[in-house]
Amino acid sequence: MFFYEDVMLNEELTPSPQGHLRSPNGEQAKFEKVDATTFRIVFSQPNGLLPLHWPRANDDRTTRTPRHYLEQFHIKYNPDADKIARDQGMTGWVQLFQIKSGIAVDGEIFKNKEMPTLYGWTVTQPIGESAEFAISQRNPYYFKVDSAGNQLPYIDRITYAVAADNEVLLLKALQGEIDLIDQWICTPANRAVLYDGRKPANMAFTPPPRPSPTRWCSSST
Repeated sequence: MFFYEDVMLNEELTPSPQGHLRSPNGEQAKFEKVDATTFRIVFSQPNGLLPLHWPRANDDRTTRTPRHYLEQFHIKYNPDADKIARDQGMTGWVQLFQIKSGIAVDGEIFKNKEMPTLYGWTVTQPIGESAEFAISQRNPYYFKVDSAGNQLPYIDRITYAVAADNEVLLLKALQGEIDLIDQWICTPANRAVLYDGRKPANMAFTPPPRPSPTRWCSSST
């Protein structure tokens, strides 16, 4: 409800709500609180595409805006939010809230290590703190388990290599410094180079889930 009442309905924070939270006729959805752990979304017309959007990480922002943390950056709950923002060199509380929440600034959600999250990993060394690596640790409060009841995720720690550009990234892959990668390197231009460098780098290729003329993936073993 904090997301709905204080983020989505706040025109300064959300000039235009996400498309999947509108009815086909353009009317904005309404959120209704049912009980302490349940809410209902009401549309003026059927919105059959909502279930397709909801599982996407960037589309379900209701679980990405915890009030108990973010209200300190919201002018409604903290009259000093503007001052806090300007003391940090920002234009005002809106920019501060957007950066701290990561809802409107691409990639910022992975730079705030204080942000409570329902993700499988929590950021412990965000991008920018180190010129070489960003680090995430397994979230001990993650809510998912496997079929045997073991809490997910299995991996305790992920280290992300920070590369100055795509050429440096390619070099790291050829030198066997990367365990798994698909973004920024899965291009036709790199295919022949990585194919020839499979044995020295101990790499294997994983095909994409569907035929694609422009996307392919590589991973080391």
